[in-house]
Amino acid sequence: MKKAFIFTIFLSLISLSFCSKPENNINEPTIDEFQILTVLPENNATDIKRDTFIQITFNHPCDTLSAMHNFHLMVKNDTIHGTFQFENERKILKFYPNSLLPPNDTLIIHIGKEMMADTMYMRMKGMHHNMNDSHMKEDFNSFFITSN
Repeated sequence: MKKAFIFTIFLSLISLSFCSKPENNINEPTIDEFQILTVLPENNATDIKRDTFIQITFNHPCDTLSAMHNFHLMVKNDTIHGTFQFENERKILKFYPNSLLPPNDTLIIHIGKEMMADTMYMRMKGMHHNMNDSHMKEDFNSFFITSN
């Protein structure tokens, strides 16, 4: 009886060792949290030309539809309309306002936390990802002041 009990414990330990979580293969690319790397004009920049464009660089390709819905350039309570352009495999978003920015005013670049990485593109490239990391973790705001 004692031998059967010890044998059962032994078999249980062996089976548990096979049930452990496999380690990641370091040769497989993985995705880290989707985030903004740079914004131009920089936060709190002043004397920005009124004909400037906005450039945002992400660490992973962004979903273009998500970008167009979650990016906003605002002055006071108004949204400034413009054209989007995507570069560097959609890691760079450029926004060109339809008209000159208002003179000597504070503008807000807002990107909603629903902004998403392009997970389909990353899967095609063989990148593994966690769906929880494909969205931004919080809203992003940056401010700049235009010149006269």
